[in-house]
Amino acid sequence: MLDANGGLWNSDERWAAVIAFYTALHLVESLASQEGCRNADHKQRDRYLADHPEHCEIHEAYGNLHFAAHQARYGSIGAFARQFAGKAVEKTLINKHLADIEKYCEKVFPFL
Repeated sequence: MLDANGGLWNSDERWAAVIAFYTALHLVESLASQEGCRNADHKQRDRYLADHPEHCEIHEAYGNLHFAAHQARYGSIGAFARQFAGKAVEKTLINKHLADIEKYCEKVFPFL
């Protein structure tokens, strides 16, 4: 899916968006679990990030990934392609939003 430089290789961009979101979801759940919290669903997880005094820093990036994954899974192929044209999945969703969440989590958990 990713080439040696971290770029998309031979993949469907819709599924790359879904994978990016679920990668972020697992990182957020790692943050929550360190506080003894387990979010039961997407709505609860979103509220956890929005209300957390520190983790709210990644709320917007997480929300953007969630939106994209939802569009990829439940929207039409054309609608997704218009919303995330060109290299938007790679440049924006993976290299910006997911990367921002990963960097934040690395600060919180240097062992990741």
